[in-house]
Amino acid sequence: MTTGANPSARMLDIAGGKPNGCSIEWVECCSQDFRSEKRCDLIVMTGHAFQLLLDEEAAPTPFSAIGIASLSTSESPRR
Repeated sequence: MTTGANPSARMLDIAGGKPNGCSIEWVECCSQDFRSEKRCDLIVMTGHAFQLLLDEEAAPTPFSAIGIASLSTSESPRR
């Protein structure tokens, strides 16, 4: 199952009309407000999503909201 979130109802309407758009669960919300009990295998933020995270304290907020509390903006990805 794929879930997509966007704060714009209009953008969700456009996304839902794309090929396979009807097979995606669309949620109208900001990333900081997104909540789900579902387990995620992959989380992707695209486009201008990060421009709304205006300072270093705000950057981890979307990730902690979905249960990735240990993310730091100064940490390098682990391989």
